[in-house]
Amino acid sequence: MASVNDHGHALWVPFWFSYMRRPPAADRRHTARADADYSSLIKPLGGSLATVEAFAGVYNYVHRPTDLPLGTDLFVFRSGVLPMWEDAANAAGGRLTLRVRKGVSARVFEEMVLRLVGGTLQPRASLCGVSVSVRLSHDALWINTADDAVISRCRLEASKDLPGSTSASHWEFKRHVHEGA
Repeated sequence: MASVNDHGHALWVPFWFSYMRRPPAADRRHTARADADYSSLIKPLGGSLATVEAFAGVYNYVHRPTDLPLGTDLFVFRSGVLPMWEDAANAAGGRLTLRVRKGVSARVFEEMVLRLVGGTLQPRASLCGVSVSVRLSHDALWINTADDAVISRCRLEASKDLPGSTSASHWEFKRHVHEGA
């Protein structure tokens, strides 16, 4: 349960918004992607948000996925965690991806963000963030473990009452793989 202080209602952990506009595919083919280059594409929106009020203050002004240009990724992650597999919090885990129709992705993303930030998406200790990729119209739930039981539970929990007739079977899990491993 969130505590109340002079600054508002505390979230279960602080979160931050960021976004990235990917270069066109032709540009990516001609250059090797270095981790530093990728991380430099990630732009913060609003800093660390520790209260419901601070989160809402930023969330209310963030463009919805339907209003973003193609090639844009929008992220909501725990503060201090980058939306990259190279981040220590993500390195041993993976990404659950749900592909949905363009007309539904904004609603699915909003539902996933509110569940994550509200602490109702379980198992919350294993969840690092949520993203939406406009170019492919899919949402991704980033988790910090590759444990099959946690992955199964995340699929079931994340699928509950989502718009667009989603189910646990529509989720694809991809482990984060380190180069040279």
